[in-house]
Amino acid sequence: MALKQHLDNRIGGRVRYVLLEEGETLGYFPDGLRKCVVFLGYEDRNGDPHGVGSAFWIINSGQNYHPAYLVTAAHVLREIRKHGEGVIIRENSAEGASWKRGANINHWKIHPDKTVDVAMLKLPIEGDHGGWYTGQFVTKESAKVDLKHIDLGDEVFFPGMFWHHKGSARNIPIVRTGNIAALREEKIDTGDDEYGPIDAYLVESRSVGGLSGSPVFMDIIATRLAKEITPDPPIAGWGRFKLVGVVSGHFKGTDSEEKTLGLSKADLERLNMGIAFVTPGEKILEVLELFADEEEKEIEENRQRRRSFISLDSAPSSNVAIQITRDGAEIPVPSQEQFISDLKKASRKKEE
Repeated sequence: MALKQHLDNRIGGRVRYVLLEEGETLGYFPDGLRKCVVFLGYEDRNGDPHGVGSAFWIINSGQNYHPAYLVTAAHVLREIRKHGEGVIIRENSAEGASWKRGANINHWKIHPDKTVDVAMLKLPIEGDHGGWYTGQFVTKESAKVDLKHIDLGDEVFFPGMFWHHKGSARNIPIVRTGNIAALREEKIDTGDDEYGPIDAYLVESRSVGGLSGSPVFMDIIATRLAKEITPDPPIAGWGRFKLVGVVSGHFKGTDSEEKTLGLSKADLERLNMGIAFVTPGEKILEVLELFADEEEKEIEENRQRRRSFISLDSAPSSNVAIQITRDGAEIPVPSQEQFISDLKKASRKKEE
């Protein structure tokens, strides 16, 4: 698709130019980024649905067949488990409505470190949704390429469920914004005795319960322009955005430590301090490694199945080229002599 240059003077009134795909508007948060988000919940004994949190699809760009996974905060599953082992995934269909599919809570993989609030399920993408590629995560390597590390004050965005307005006919993820308030200089005490201190970013934003498990994005073009660093070369389209991490929760309390310590747990639940904590994207990649052995086994089984369909007449010798399919299967590429020989055999059988 063709790229066009657009004038952008939103950053301090300074004149800048960015490249956008033809027909794309200069919206600060493209609506397409919401399409990786779904809502998670459970059904009670009466069959009534209840929303608990958000989740989003990622696609493993490190695998040649690009498997998809659904990511959420582990504590969202912990809340659902109080009501049973069935996780209801509410998605948008391609026809414009919403639909549900279930997933057993025991099929999710949780980060082995209990202080890391990340869980993941291997699940194909269906309906009106897409996935965020792991190659578009903020990492140490990406920071070198983008000339952009995560800094204090950087603006971030996170789409997710707002239970007051989650949509009746269709999921409607809202988009919250915030700024990096604290970096990962040391672990953070969230006050949760079950988890203990966590490795996370702090974000100045009023996260609410349904946003737990939401993806957190950063526009690296905007943050670089704000620091007077000219991007070279320009980054077009969604390449501007990187995934920072996943929303894990927010601090509860008053403006005074002394007053907060005297409050009951029920009172604390009603107080939001406006500071959310975000689990870094690299922790998501660590959970992804838990699938590595299973996927290698799947690829090998697929290769064995494909080999069983290969005719002995065309079996490859040691000097025959091998073609690897997207599914990881090995298929021999016959030489010209083998192709002609097989064609003659097939013709003789047809004449008989």
